[in-house]
Amino acid sequence: MPSKQCKQCRERIHARATKCPHCKCWQSWSGVIPRTMEITTMALIVLIAAAVAYVPVGHYLQDTFYADTHEIVRWQVYKHYGERSKRESYTIGPEVITPTNYWSAKNLAKDISGEVSNSNASAILRCIYSRWSECDGITIYAQGDTVRIDKPAGMPSLAAEYVTTALKYDKHAPIYFMTVAPGGWTVKLNQHQS
Repeated sequence: MPSKQCKQCRERIHARATKCPHCKCWQSWSGVIPRTMEITTMALIVLIAAAVAYVPVGHYLQDTFYADTHEIVRWQVYKHYGERSKRESYTIGPEVITPTNYWSAKNLAKDISGEVSNSNASAILRCIYSRWSECDGITIYAQGDTVRIDKPAGMPSLAAEYVTTALKYDKHAPIYFMTVAPGGWTVKLNQHQS
């Protein structure tokens, strides 16, 4: 019969024994509690430590994302992740960026920025903000303070969504009213802003 020495009393015991029949000492690392309980306790400590670390790391990543991302792109990413989380709230903000989606959010922001820089998105916004005076290369149909802007052919969807997000959320936009259609945007200017 294979045997081993008890960790406490040094008597010979069965090799697979978990508790010494002589001194009643557990044959675990601590000798006080069974090995399964030690493993469970360590796993629980690791899980608690990870949960405690998750919140500060999440806040750090939210702050980093906020600092590294253009405002309109940031709102577009927040909206994307807010819709994916199916939040009931109308307030969508930094809390949608978590340690589990941080890198995909950064990649989405990079994709949006890339599509915006390779398209007419900035030119469309410049056209609106200038009250139609700088609209080179943009097809517009103006009537008083209302204008319809055609979405350029081949404009990527993220760039078109960027224009919509900018018109909807930019507090400096001279817009009173806006509608979005598959072919472009209809905008009515605010009379009180110059």
